[in-house]
Amino acid sequence: MDQHVTYHPITDNLLRSYRYYLSSYDGAKVAADHCAAVAMDDALSAQFLGLLAHFAAPTDRPFDQTHGFNIALTQGFFGPYFYINSGQLSTLGHAIAPYTQPWQQLVPGWDMVATAQNRVLSRFSSGVFIPANRVAPLMSDAHTTPELAQALATAFPGEKLDRLWSALLYAHNAGAGLLEAASVVEPNAADLSTSVCFTNFAHCDQAGLQLYVSSQQVTPLVPTEPRLLVHPRWSDPAEPSRSARLPSVPCVTEPLRARRSDLPVEDHLTIDLTVDPTVLDPTVLDPTVLDPTVLDPPLAHTAVEDTAAHVPEPSSEQQLAPSPRRRRTDYSGPPADSAGNPMSMSTSAS
Repeated sequence: MDQHVTYHPITDNLLRSYRYYLSSYDGAKVAADHCAAVAMDDALSAQFLGLLAHFAAPTDRPFDQTHGFNIALTQGFFGPYFYINSGQLSTLGHAIAPYTQPWQQLVPGWDMVATAQNRVLSRFSSGVFIPANRVAPLMSDAHTTPELAQALATAFPGEKLDRLWSALLYAHNAGAGLLEAASVVEPNAADLSTSVCFTNFAHCDQAGLQLYVSSQQVTPLVPTEPRLLVHPRWSDPAEPSRSARLPSVPCVTEPLRARRSDLPVEDHLTIDLTVDPTVLDPTVLDPTVLDPTVLDPPLAHTAVEDTAAHVPEPSSEQQLAPSPRRRRTDYSGPPADSAGNPMSMSTSAS
């Protein structure tokens, strides 16, 4: 189903007259005279006559995708039309059939209508046609026939049904019918001035366009700042200092740096442990010195003797004198006096 659908109020007689723009030998002249009669802009006239020449070329496609679509474009150059996004009467099937009229009955003497399927087939296609004498019954039965009311509410939800009702009401007041078509205009919701339109865009109902624009505009979600579990010593002080240490967690570090406008700070201190081998004794770097089996025995013995020679022997006084820094804890008997005699516990007590 094509989503860009338009509805064109057009009288039965005017619809039949457009046939001569496409099938007669002087169709281009008739169309040009019509443009001049309504004082159409030169640029629009050139666009209109170019489309007529394009659709007049022979083709094996159905009537709905050629002349039927061109009749909808032609009416768009001379009168208003209504845009309803994704709202097709063609999808109602049997519910809408009693109120439509096929092309074969509209222009019975035109052999090209034999291929018409009287519904939207694809992009660039005409759809159903509601003649002028069936517009009022459709509007009346929409209030009294549950099946029709439900079908309309399903195919035209919300305000789309209001736009369809506006098109039907305009056609009823003008004594015209209503022709459905697809892709006559393909609006750009971001900028309507850049929309694709194959007829006069100024004749399109603005309420339907604005309804489409509002349906395409999704309110962007405002990202909220996540609550990060930051250690108190990492929280921002009242007056942040440029030399303040930043945490090493990236999701915390980057926002803090952005707020402080700091230059990038290294999160981790890197110490260079590389040692210049030229300043070391080559034998130290030789792994064989760690193996005592490869050392020269006399050299190893001499090293031990030299080490022992530098350890002085304690003197007799040093051996007898107690160390002032150590407390004596190996008491083997009672306390003694200055002469070395054991002190009596009873004498000391008295």
